[in-house]
Parts: sequence; C-alpha cells; structure tokens
Amino acid sequence: MAKAEKNTETKTIVITETLKCILTSEEVLKAAKELAARTDELRRLEEEKKTVSDSFKSKITACETQRNMSSALVRDEYDWLRVDCNKVMNYAKNNVQVIRTDTGEVIENREMLADEKQREIEFSD
Repeated sequence: MAKAEKNTETKTIVITETLKCILTSEEVLKAAKELAARTDELRRLEEEKKTVSDSFKSKITACETQRNMSSALVRDEYDWLRVDCNKVMNYAKNNVQVIRTDTGEVIENREMLADEKQREIEFSD
C-alpha cells in the first residue's frame, strides 16, 4: 500500500464570500414580479396613509373649532343666540321699544321713524 503524500506547501479552507452572480431569465422575471407587487403595495399604503391623515386632519380641525368656540364663551361670558322679542309701537309717545321676551329687558328704545308713524287702517267685516 502506497503512502499518501502530505502536501505542506498549500492548505485549502472553505469560506463564503458575497460575489456578483448573473441572474437567469427566470430569476429576473421573479424579481420583476416581486418589484411590481411591492410597488403596488407601497402605492396602496401611501393612499391609505393619506386617507387616514386627511381623516385625522378633519377631526383635528373640528376639535379646534369647538375648542375655540368654548374658549370664546369662557373668555367673553356671553353667546349670540336668536331670541324672540316684542316690538312695541307707542303712537301716543311716538316711540318704539324692543323688549326681550325671555328676560323682559328693553334692548332698544327710540323715536319712531317716518314710515313707522303710519298706522294701518283696520277694516271691519
């Protein structure tokens, strides 16, 4: 039996390196399909983000508006509301008064205007 010679001049070690490798047509096609899928997903996610962002922007704006209205009420301690009033035409005193029906407060007291001095003629049936 012959004895195997041992070479002491060289040594081979198996290692792994990252190297450039040319893709096959099938590999390029697979990568293209993956690229198209990721592009579609990214576009969908961006649209979803915009929709959610617009929705939150709308909710934030509504909340800010309500906050500003509440702030004005606290700061000013009054609000502008529609209130029923009585307009009293006093022909004897040539005077017009506007009176709030909820509080009885006279909010206007002035002399009659020329067209207000004209009384309506009441006809009997």
